[in-house]
Amino acid sequence: MLRTASPLLLALALWLPPMVCAQDSSALPRHPLERQALLDPDGALQRIADELSHLPAEDDHERALLLLAQANACRVIADWQCQRDAGRAATQAAERAGVPHLAVRGLIAEARGAIAIQDYHHGEERLAAAELLLREHPNAELQADVALGYSSMSHALGKHAVAADYAQRGLDALSDPNQALPMRVRLLRNRGRALAQLGDRLQARALLRQATEISSRFDDPKLSAELYLEAARMARIDADHAAQREYGQAVLALGERLRNSQLQGLGLEVLGLAALDEQQPIEAIGTLDRAYAAFRDLALHRDQLRVGRELLRLLLDHGDDDARLHALIRQTMALDEDIIQADRAQSAADFQARLERAE
Repeated sequence: MLRTASPLLLALALWLPPMVCAQDSSALPRHPLERQALLDPDGALQRIADELSHLPAEDDHERALLLLAQANACRVIADWQCQRDAGRAATQAAERAGVPHLAVRGLIAEARGAIAIQDYHHGEERLAAAELLLREHPNAELQADVALGYSSMSHALGKHAVAADYAQRGLDALSDPNQALPMRVRLLRNRGRALAQLGDRLQARALLRQATEISSRFDDPKLSAELYLEAARMARIDADHAAQREYGQAVLALGERLRNSQLQGLGLEVLGLAALDEQQPIEAIGTLDRAYAAFRDLALHRDQLRVGRELLRLLLDHGDDDARLHALIRQTMALDEDIIQADRAQSAADFQARLERAE
């Protein structure tokens, strides 16, 4: 009996030829290599390094553009330290060149890199600095980008109502429906993801469908993978295991294409959870173990802890390696304690920042 494809699956499968380049919908100045970074990040990084090495020392405007392209390429391959450092260097070059909007973009790139490695205090500081600069030099697209950063950080911290609110603020800032299409898609994705966590699955599906329709107008493989991940989560809620596997394979393939280890880990997690839901414990253990290793190697502790907990349940019921089980228990307890301490430090930093702003 043939399975009827879900509306989300059909929407994602309907990949139309790109009507516009993603960055053509942005009014912000960008280096042409930033466009290449979306499709060929390794090639873009090589060319950026070459151009930077031959750039006149006084050309800080071009340097800032190249460093922003570098930050974007590093984002695509999940080299978060590179993204953070390139963003910081771009801000410094933009400040020397006297181009505030490029400086804001650098601050946002630095913040995103910091948030991705779970350095939330540093990420929030950089986003706050971008907000302050935008008060003097307003720009709707950049204001939406800052809101996107806050939304993503809130999601990572489990603050789903805050994540939804910031995503809506970002969407409100983008009054032109044809403006900054990739950012609009990410904001819709973030709001839908947050609403799903809050129990509003009907609206979450509608937002994901809208994001998918917009994403068909340009080619951004990493963003496509992010949408597949959200669709996989929806498929799991619907107990559509075949769709789970299809989306998981799509994420894994895009992660391998982009050499993005985090996407590969997330794709493996989707496939492992699908095997778990289909009562295939041996397959689930093997696949989730690979996802766990990917997150461990990237020091993504929250992702590692999430997968580790699923592995523990499986090993307790189906495992036959006591040494592996005991090691995982110790690792999980240590990770849990590290994250609790990090969250306490973040709360203290948030409180101190509020005090300083009040003063």
